[in-house]
Amino acid sequence: MKFIEVLSLILGIVVAVAYLYQIIYFIVGMFAEARYRLVTSKRPPLPGPAGAGTSRYGFIIAARNEANVIGQLVDSLKKQEYPEELFDIFVIADNCDDNTAEVARRAGAIVYERNNTEKKGKGFAVNTLLEHIKEDYGSYGAYDAYIIFDADNIVEKNFLTEMDKEFSKGECRVITSYRNSKNFGANWITSGYSVAFMREAQYLNRPRRILRSSATVSGTGYLFSHTLLEENGGWPYHLLTEDLELSADLIVKGEKIGYAGSAMFYDEQPTKFKQSWTQRVRWTRGFYQVIYHYGKDLIKNMFKDRSMALSRYDIFMFLAPSLMFNLATVALSVLALVLNIVDMNGASKLAPDVGLSFLSGLIGYYALNFVQGFITVISEWKKIRTTSGRKIASMFTYPLYMFTYIPISLVALLVRPQWTPIAHSVTTSIEDMNRENVQTVRELSHENVPPHEEAVYSEEPAE
Repeated sequence: MKFIEVLSLILGIVVAVAYLYQIIYFIVGMFAEARYRLVTSKRPPLPGPAGAGTSRYGFIIAARNEANVIGQLVDSLKKQEYPEELFDIFVIADNCDDNTAEVARRAGAIVYERNNTEKKGKGFAVNTLLEHIKEDYGSYGAYDAYIIFDADNIVEKNFLTEMDKEFSKGECRVITSYRNSKNFGANWITSGYSVAFMREAQYLNRPRRILRSSATVSGTGYLFSHTLLEENGGWPYHLLTEDLELSADLIVKGEKIGYAGSAMFYDEQPTKFKQSWTQRVRWTRGFYQVIYHYGKDLIKNMFKDRSMALSRYDIFMFLAPSLMFNLATVALSVLALVLNIVDMNGASKLAPDVGLSFLSGLIGYYALNFVQGFITVISEWKKIRTTSGRKIASMFTYPLYMFTYIPISLVALLVRPQWTPIAHSVTTSIEDMNRENVQTVRELSHENVPPHEEAVYSEEPAE
C-alpha cells in the first residue's frame, strides 16, 4: 500500500514539474509583451518572400453542406483591407447535396466541386482544391501563400494585412492567428471552447512568439507558404487532426510556426453536449494519432538543436495531455482500494482516505482551471462578444468544461471516432460581431434559417 501511495505522489510531482513551463508562459503572456515589442523593434528586418503588401494569397475553404454560412465567410474575406487584386477566394464544395457551390459562387468565390466517397476527410478535400489551382493557374507558386478557413468562420477586415506583416518578415513559412468565437455566450459549452481557444492564443502561442519558440496550428485560420506544397508534392496531412499533424511535422524537421495575434477571426462552437463530446473525442483521438506518428522523433531530436529544444518539448507535452496522468493517479487510488477489499476492516479504513484524496484532486483541478479561465477572461475582456454577466459566469463554468476531458481522454483510447454532423446556425456578418452590446447567439442568428450540418465523413483516416 505504501508503494502505491508513494507512486501516486511521485506521479503527481512529475506532472507538476513537466508542465511547469506553462506557468512561465502565463507570466510571459501577462508581463513581457512591452519588452518584446521594444526588443523586436531594434532587430534588423529579415528579407521576406516579398515586401509587406505585395504577396499574393489564396484563401482555401473546404465546405460540405454549408450553404447557410459560406456566404458570410466569403463576404468577410472580400472586405479585407488588403489590395483586392492580390488575393482570391477558393471553395471546394465537397460531396455536397445542397447548394453550397451556388451560394459560394454568388458571393464571389472561385468554386470547384468534388464527389469522392472513397477518400473522405478535410485533408483530401484541401488537396483536391490545391491540385485544381496548380493545374488551372500553372503552379502552386501562383500564390505566395495560402490561408485555410472553415465555412462557418468570419474574418476581421485587417486579418490579411496582419498575417501579411508576419509572413513578409520571412521568419516562418506557416503562421497561425487569433481564434475568437461567434457564440461565446450561448451556454457553458460554447464559453468553454472559447476560453480554451483564447487561452491558447494569449498564453501559449503569444508567449511562444515572445520566447522565439514555435506556435502550434489550431484548426483553422492559418497560413502556409506555397513552398511547403512543392516540397511535399501537395497537401500530405490526413490524420483526424491535420492541424496538429502539420505542426508536429514542421517542428520535428526543425521549423518554427509563427503567430500573428492581431489577425483575428471567429468561428462557431457546438451548443449541444453530445455534439461537443463527439467532436472532442475525435480531436483527442487525433492527438493520440499524432503522438504515435511523431512522438518518437520529437523525443529523439529534442536536444539535437538547442533552438528547437523548447518547441519540441512543448508540442510533445501538448500532445501527451496531463489528463492521462490524472487518470493514472485515479487508477492507482482505485487499485489501492481493490487490493484491500479482501480485508473489509482495512478497506473501510482506507476508503475515506481514498475518497478524500480523490476529492482534493478534483478541487485542485477545478482551482487550477478557474485561475486560468479567470486570467484569460479578464485579459481578453474587450474581445469577448457577449454580456458582462456571461463573461463572469464563464470563469466558473470553464473548469467544468475541462473536467469533461477526463472521460473523453479515456473514451478516445477505446473508440474509433467518425466525423459527425454539427449544426451551425449563427449566420452573422463581421459587422454584427463588431457592433456594440453584442448579446447572445440567438440575437446573432437568423432563427428562420434551419441549421445545416458540418462536414460529415463516415470513415476515419488511416492511422
